[in-house]
Amino acid sequence: MLEELAVSRDRFALINAPSITIGDDLVGRLVSDLSLRRTQLGRSLAKLAAPPTPEQIVAAAGDAEILQDIDLLLWPEVRVDVLAFLRGRARNGATLAVWPGIIDGGRATYSDPGRPDYYTRGLTDCLILTPRGIRYPDEVPFVIERITV
Repeated sequence: MLEELAVSRDRFALINAPSITIGDDLVGRLVSDLSLRRTQLGRSLAKLAAPPTPEQIVAAAGDAEILQDIDLLLWPEVRVDVLAFLRGRARNGATLAVWPGIIDGGRATYSDPGRPDYYTRGLTDCLILTPRGIRYPDEVPFVIERITV
C-alpha cells in the first residue's frame, strides 16, 4: 500500500472507520508496524484565534503521513477543499487521512444536507482502507478498495 501511494503521485488513502476508536486502533497499528508519523490537525490548529490559513494547515500537517482529526478542514470558515488538499500532499509523499464522515458508493460525505459544513464529493484515484477484525497479529488489519476512476 505504501509503495503504491509513493509511486502513484496524487493518490492518497482515506481510512473509513465506523467509529473514532476503530479508526484510532488502525492508525495505532500503522504507526507501530510501519513507523508512520501522524498528526492531529484539529488539535494542532485549535489554539489559533482565527480560522487557519492554508499555510498554517500545511505547517501543522508537517511531514506526517497520517492525518487525524481533519474535521476542521471541512468547516466553511476554513475554505479548504479537503480532497484537493490531500491530493496536493500526496504529490510529495504517502498521505493517509482518517475520514470523519461516511464513505459509501465512491463518495466521501461529511455532515448532513442543509448544514453549513455539509460536504459530499465523488472520489477518484484513491485508496479506501476499511478496518477489519483480525485473529492473529500478522494479519492485515484493513481491507483496501481502489477507486481508479
